[in-house]
Amino acid sequence: MKRDNSIDIAKGFGILLVVFAHICTNPYINRLIYNFHMPLFFFISGITIYYSLNKNENFFVFAKKKFKSIMIPYFVFSILSFWYWFIIERTIRNQLDISVLDNFINIFLMKIDMDLYTPNVVLWFLPCLFVVCILFYLMMKVKKGRSLLFLLCFILGYVLNINNLILPFTLETSLMMVTFVYLGYLFKCKDFKAINSIFVNILLIILFVVIFFLGNKVNILCHEYGNILMFIIGSLSGIILTLNLSLLFTKSKKLMGIFKYIGMNSLVIMCIHEPLKRIVLKVMTVILKVDMDLFRYNIFYSLLALFIIILISLPIVWVFDNYFYYLIGKKKREGDFKL
Repeated sequence: MKRDNSIDIAKGFGILLVVFAHICTNPYINRLIYNFHMPLFFFISGITIYYSLNKNENFFVFAKKKFKSIMIPYFVFSILSFWYWFIIERTIRNQLDISVLDNFINIFLMKIDMDLYTPNVVLWFLPCLFVVCILFYLMMKVKKGRSLLFLLCFILGYVLNINNLILPFTLETSLMMVTFVYLGYLFKCKDFKAINSIFVNILLIILFVVIFFLGNKVNILCHEYGNILMFIIGSLSGIILTLNLSLLFTKSKKLMGIFKYIGMNSLVIMCIHEPLKRIVLKVMTVILKVDMDLFRYNIFYSLLALFIIILISLPIVWVFDNYFYYLIGKKKREGDFKL
């Protein structure tokens, strides 16, 4: 099956937004990005799962494929991050009071709690994505009342989240996010290219801007969704705008090449950028003699840090792609970066 360039580009946009949001502490930037950047990846997963369901893969084939592409990288980067944090960063970051055992056990319990993902906080996303994919596959076996089932799961997950009931295996968040996978699947069924019109984009921008100025605060890691209706509208507006923008970028060969490569390797960038971020920010603030808080609040400095982190990430991505592809769930190397 030929890869959909627009989907890879959308993933490229998405991972750049993730890294930038983790660098920049400007509340306006955070509010803008956090409204939709993680739902975007779940939505895209729904689009890609469409092909698996069309091939009529049985449950065990589907689950094995997802475990290999999601959970193997999760365990690899979790163990690497844990030992790096334990040996090097734990003392440097003055985190000796944080439980080493709890953080290690949580690699396998997979509870979405910032204090239990201290070595590499972004890794919560991978087990959540795996559980969401499994839930989605099973729920799609329901023929009647399927949409109602997804809605009920979303409501149940939301109730668990707002009551701060943190369950093993990311269950409380997965119950919410599986609905975004379902919406992505439906979106693919209807062919999202059909809604890429000037009128639709203007409407989406208006909705997104309105949600932004209403000040809805979202942080999925911290189980914060603000006004749930605004979260849904803001997420879907941002997601569809990103997908439409990715279609536009397919018209430029060079831009497509850059963002497609980043998108194809978004998993590795996701897993390594947090430790890299801490190193890059420390070095840059020392060199530029700028206070860390001021540096991270400043949008220009944050963009500069984003550029450097991605630049450092690309050689690491290349090494994994060419020599350790089996550790990131790939069957074979996918080739060098080409424009």
